[in-house]
Amino acid sequence: MNKRFTKTLAVLLSAAAFAGCTMSQRSTPAAQAPGIEQPATEASPGANGQAPNLMPGQSLEINLDTITIPELQQYVRDGKLTYQEITQRYLDRIDLYDNAPVGLNAVIALSPNAINEAQQADLKVQQNPELAKGLFGLPILVKDNINFDQLPTTAGALALADNIPPYNATVIDTLLDNGAIILGKVNMSEFAGMADDPVESAVGGVTHNPYRPQVLIGDEPWGSNTGGSSSGSAAAAAAAFAPITIGTETKGSLLNPASQSQVVTIKPTTGLISRWGIIPVQFSQDTPGPMARNVTDLAIALTAMTSGVDPHDAKTAALTGAGVIGTDYTQNLRLDGLQGKRIGLLNVEEIWPLEPGASANLDKVIAVLEGAGAIIVRAEDGGYLEYPTGAGFQEYVGYEFKKGLNEYLATLNPSFPIKSLSDVIAFNESHPAALVRGTQFGLIQADEVDLESESPHMQTLIAETQQLLGPDGIDALLQQYQLDALLDIDVTDYGAIAGYPSSSVPLYQDNDNPSRSINVIFTGPKFSESLLIELAYVVEQGTQFRVAPGLADKTELTQILTAIVDTQQEKVTAAMEANPYLTEGQALRQIFASDPALVEFLPALDTYFNGLATQDEVEIAVESLRSK
Repeated sequence: MNKRFTKTLAVLLSAAAFAGCTMSQRSTPAAQAPGIEQPATEASPGANGQAPNLMPGQSLEINLDTITIPELQQYVRDGKLTYQEITQRYLDRIDLYDNAPVGLNAVIALSPNAINEAQQADLKVQQNPELAKGLFGLPILVKDNINFDQLPTTAGALALADNIPPYNATVIDTLLDNGAIILGKVNMSEFAGMADDPVESAVGGVTHNPYRPQVLIGDEPWGSNTGGSSSGSAAAAAAAFAPITIGTETKGSLLNPASQSQVVTIKPTTGLISRWGIIPVQFSQDTPGPMARNVTDLAIALTAMTSGVDPHDAKTAALTGAGVIGTDYTQNLRLDGLQGKRIGLLNVEEIWPLEPGASANLDKVIAVLEGAGAIIVRAEDGGYLEYPTGAGFQEYVGYEFKKGLNEYLATLNPSFPIKSLSDVIAFNESHPAALVRGTQFGLIQADEVDLESESPHMQTLIAETQQLLGPDGIDALLQQYQLDALLDIDVTDYGAIAGYPSSSVPLYQDNDNPSRSINVIFTGPKFSESLLIELAYVVEQGTQFRVAPGLADKTELTQILTAIVDTQQEKVTAAMEANPYLTEGQALRQIFASDPALVEFLPALDTYFNGLATQDEVEIAVESLRSK
């Protein structure tokens, strides 16, 4: 299957539909992309919540990166925007940045029905303007392991490239019931990393980090790390390809990409949102979750994704006694609710020391929380609290993956030829292009598990591990220090393995090293999403650390610098071997700064590594190199 066919067809059909609409088209300068205009004085609703007045024939200028869902809906209610226009602007942005030359490669398929569905939403809201709220009429992008019956669901595997599922995932039906429009599918690590590659898939290839879509040295996908497995969801959210994207997590697959792409996310309690119709990795831990550029939109999405008990997903049975069915998480978008809340500060420097910029930002986060009335709790000696007990290697991963995948495949159309993990392996063996790394060790190892004989032992291990990290780990630590939540940075796996929720908000963006971009992580007890949303909102509003990626076309700059850098590759390798903590950018800067023949190229190198650089700044750097 051509992974770009559906995407290209959708753009063509959508453009044709949009061309016939009554809205006057704004003439867009070549240097300015459709739908991504610079903020204007009319870009946001005024103090009275009303959209700006427009002259006849004038279209509304909006900044897709900064506009929130409530602002979009206000424009619709005021007749300043239509859902068709909103959907088209996101399609234009995807077409501009997801393909060459910037080439984020986050979106692998677009729905050809999106514009028509937006038109239908416009008709409905004309009859009842009160519908214009929440996700109604708005386009969202979903990870490619989530069933949507209008597009293939592949989990990144060529063996599943023709899998048009006969039913929607429950979370998709819930979103559709709330009026959302499924715009398309986004890339992911194949089988969420089980296929021997942590970031790439055979169907979608490599999704690039929006802060650094080009790679100067080598061709390793880690050079433009987006994290996994929800790489496409995070990159698409950061690049403002939709108001909301949906990813999934087993152990870090929402939190890690959110950090790399500097977006907000929440990994819900396992079972808060149904997993039915999602290609699984570990059913004991898997959960879908939203990603966004701001916590307001995140809370709206989480509210729209929860649907109560699902008979297809036994984990959702816990919702009955949890008192969270029907929760409106937007009620936690407040700055005055943290008075007396006790937040435990974990050892954020356990792996490596924080960079000075990150350390300063963390100090500001703590000051913001304390200013909102929260109490930051440290160990008795004034230092960090120790992490909850670790689980070590999870012996049952292969068991859960094989069992879950086989059960999922059994729900597909009877004519679909792939019916088991063994069939996937056989397909890969006969189709070399299906093996991204040339191997499938992880799949073979999982398939060797005897499900029948191993089941009692594995189920015991799962229960013991979740007890160790949940009640005996997180809950015990919370009780010991009378805490309401834990504060950490980057990726935490103890919450994911235990099935406990975590929220994530940007802390620090390292332009030298995208893989060292950092988010603040809040983890709490089961079903504490309301508090975690509130913590993330207070930090976001009090710090405003997130800065949008520049998304500049650096093709020519990369080509010129590559010719220069190629002559220095041995020095770069030697420097990075001598200091394993040295990044590629730091090594190159040291070399360029110390060599009189290269120092004049240092400003252009800085522009290359600056993920916030604008197109004008890139052009200036290119001209400077040409003149030399």
